[in-house]
Amino acid sequence: MDIGALCEAIRAAAARIETFPMAGIRVRATRVDHVAMADGDGRHGFIDLSVRLREGRSEDVKRDAIAQIFDTLKTFMAPAMQARSVALSAEMRDINAKLNGILERFRDTGIMNRIAGQDVAGGDGTFQNTSPVDKSLICTVAHDNAANIDKAAMAAQKAFADWRDMPALARKKILIRIAEGIEQSACWSKSPKMRACLPVSSTLSMASETAPERPCANIPRSRPSHLSGNPVPAA
Repeated sequence: MDIGALCEAIRAAAARIETFPMAGIRVRATRVDHVAMADGDGRHGFIDLSVRLREGRSEDVKRDAIAQIFDTLKTFMAPAMQARSVALSAEMRDINAKLNGILERFRDTGIMNRIAGQDVAGGDGTFQNTSPVDKSLICTVAHDNAANIDKAAMAAQKAFADWRDMPALARKKILIRIAEGIEQSACWSKSPKMRACLPVSSTLSMASETAPERPCANIPRSRPSHLSGNPVPAA
């Protein structure tokens, strides 16, 4: 079967549907080498069509669009399905605009290291972070080595003294600000299940109410680094 021709047929069908913006049409196919289905007969095959569309369209519009795309898939596959068992399925998922906006920040620059308050490139270049859904590229991520790991450990060791000597209530305020920032930017905040969970800031508030307002005097001032065999200087 000509998978390239199938991609082109679906692209052409999407281009005829007003719901899909022309510049945003992308059709890709991913082969799955490890699969088990139905009665375990290896002669079975399947095509699972997943369509992503920016949120905001009505259910009727989305239903009509996916029906037209699925009809194209069925028509293309009809000859192959005469000769073998092929299961066809399709779904349409909304693209979360908030999540897409967050990821957009990293598509051009990638995700770098954060060492001592500075963005630092990976010592061994980068690796690709891909979507588990369709294997599309999300962004590149810093691929590091022992030298940068030691730099990060020493930067953390250097900053530890200020954090150790800070009163517990002051640390509490910082942690609460971090938690609130996570909650405000979280893309899952609309999920009913997540709304039912106790907010992070509430958890931190309860935990910190019993914390003594004094430095953590019992925490060691320095620890050896075993990441590359180099000792970390004492604070």
